[in-house]
Amino acid sequence: MRPVRVQIQPLLETLNKNRTQHRAVFEEALEGYRKEAIRVLDGHIAELKSGKPKRVYVSVPYPEDHTADYDAAIGLLNLSVDDFAELDEASYKCFVLDDWNWKRQWAASNSGYVSAQTAKSLDEFN
Repeated sequence: MRPVRVQIQPLLETLNKNRTQHRAVFEEALEGYRKEAIRVLDGHIAELKSGKPKRVYVSVPYPEDHTADYDAAIGLLNLSVDDFAELDEASYKCFVLDDWNWKRQWAASNSGYVSAQTAKSLDEFN
């Protein structure tokens, strides 16, 4: 399929909406990550203070953030002197459908740190 010409302004509105939603999920996941990391570390500290000999390993995966990908696309379109842009199928999937190549991994990395309602919306990518 060949690229199609689309109006930049509606495309920017869609990208900005998708960016806002992405960032909100990341920020929620970041708060959940902080709580989980504190819970894990507090557990280790309590066991160490009780005198139990223990090797301490901590692995709390950091949630993924791809806000910069949205910012790059938005910045590029904002620099355009044209009212229209050409989109190929891959760009359409990212910019309009919000289906980036990292989306499934991002959803998986963040789903454990968000509310049940947000996690349910992330399930569509897994």
